[in-house]
Amino acid sequence: MVADGATAHRLEAEKIKLIKLPAYAPELNPVERFFEQLRSELKFCVFETLDEAEEHLTKVLEKYFKQPELVKSLTLYPYIKYAHLNLNYYYFTGKEEYAAKATNILLMWFLDAKTKMNPNLEFAQAIPGLNNGGGIGIIETRVLTNIVDTVGLLENSKYWTKEDQNGLENWFSKYLDWLLTSKNGRDEEATKNNHGTYYDMQTALFALFTGKKDLAKSILETAEKRRITVQIAPDGSQPLELERTKSWDYSVMNLDGMISLAILGKSVDVDLWKFETADKRGIRRALEFLYQFSGNEKNWKHKQIEPLKIKKLYPLMQRASIVYKDENL
Repeated sequence: MVADGATAHRLEAEKIKLIKLPAYAPELNPVERFFEQLRSELKFCVFETLDEAEEHLTKVLEKYFKQPELVKSLTLYPYIKYAHLNLNYYYFTGKEEYAAKATNILLMWFLDAKTKMNPNLEFAQAIPGLNNGGGIGIIETRVLTNIVDTVGLLENSKYWTKEDQNGLENWFSKYLDWLLTSKNGRDEEATKNNHGTYYDMQTALFALFTGKKDLAKSILETAEKRRITVQIAPDGSQPLELERTKSWDYSVMNLDGMISLAILGKSVDVDLWKFETADKRGIRRALEFLYQFSGNEKNWKHKQIEPLKIKKLYPLMQRASIVYKDENL
């Protein structure tokens, strides 16, 4: 039996061994994240009676009972996100404790033979009774690009060895090969919406990370016609994303992927920032189309089942402003 170190957790039964978790390991005890969320909803409440407190707590719990997916999401520990954050903390503070934490996560997910993830997504987005997996799950590993972007920050850490670096590059080399040759990978490559954009973003970045510069350049060059020309209309809209129930969110998300491709293009002399077709399809036109709704969110006439958050566009505008140096954006 596995339990945390609370003094109440004692075991006297024979044939059952009690294994206690480390002193502080919320990632190993998922219910802690639920309790943390629950406390955040109660900490500023003041009740005059116990009955009043009980009534409020019941209402809060009912919300979670009606949203099982919300509860499930709280049990998912974002390891990759925390590795990325610790890499940045180490860079800005120089404290080795952050490097140690990032290293532990990277070793667990990519290098330790007992725990590492296989370099493929054969069973991603599996639908019971229909299939064992498909290419549509590949877009989820776009979060791994954050690791590739920042792992170099560990170069001077005593915790990250050259052997570790070589091992990580080898893992991504195998994953890249799977993306390029597997049925799931080829299916995802053939998609024409945001899935195709993020497939190119991942394969181009992983190619650069593993020393395959020519491959990265080829991917980025074909993105001109395969992604930008196909996905951006002459007026700057993205018709394939406008079909979604959250059309604003998906339009911003897809353009974010295209901007990432443009940034990668600088490494191999491919200028996607300024690429434009004869009828004006391009990244700048797509930015202009979305930017016109800043302060005019009510004029967005496409389906958006959640509140339109214009601020999602701002990081894209910030990155683009470095390239498009004028007052029109």
